Amino acid sequence: MKINNIVACGLISLFSMPIAAEVTLKLPSEINILSINGEEGKSGLMGFISSSPDKIILPNGDNQIVYDIKKIFNQGSTQSEVYQSSPLVLTFNSTDSELELSIPPLPTPDAARRFDRSTPVKLGSKSGASIEYTNERLPLDGFSFSIKKDYSALLANYNQSSDYKHDSNSDIKPKPATLKSNSAVKTSSKVAILQDVFNELDNKEKQEFLSWAIKNLN
Repeated sequence: MKINNIVACGLISLFSMPIAAEVTLKLPSEINILSINGEEGKSGLMGFISSSPDKIILPNGDNQIVYDIKKIFNQGSTQSEVYQSSPLVLTFNSTDSELELSIPPLPTPDAARRFDRSTPVKLGSKSGASIEYTNERLPLDGFSFSIKKDYSALLANYNQSSDYKHDSNSDIKPKPATLKSNSAVKTSSKVAILQDVFNELDNKEKQEFLSWAIKNLN
């Protein structure tokens, strides 16, 4: 009983804490996330973080996202063309911010192929603050013809490469990323989202939730 009381008090303290400061990144619908900070998810956006289909929540500081862009172009009632870009790696640094990644319109297959040559994405801040970032193709290093690509290994090779130049999309050159562990992404994002939901509840709903949580601690 003492253990349950201690855990319950800890849970109550958790909900009374201020929401952890984090970075929210809004994504276009065409983007498919392949890796975040060197770790791949099992399904959907990412299996290891709490995200919605259109945004991900990341820790403050340096982050790296590997992604590609997919779009289907219908060419009549029975024909279609599928476009899939090369894997891209977005590296950026931000703190306590709401960011949005945007891509130009891709109305035709030709427009998509032009995008593939120059990858003109933009990373903006809701506050208007300048964001340090780069967006580059991820070298496949022998995985070009592999169906299953090890994006964690590819990203590690990319970061260790001394002859790969970073063309910045910002006036400020970003510092080399010192990425936080993915356990920080898992824990902080899930706790923050849970806190957000809890704070939206009325007093009765909060009590009901706490009762349910205590019953399901074991």
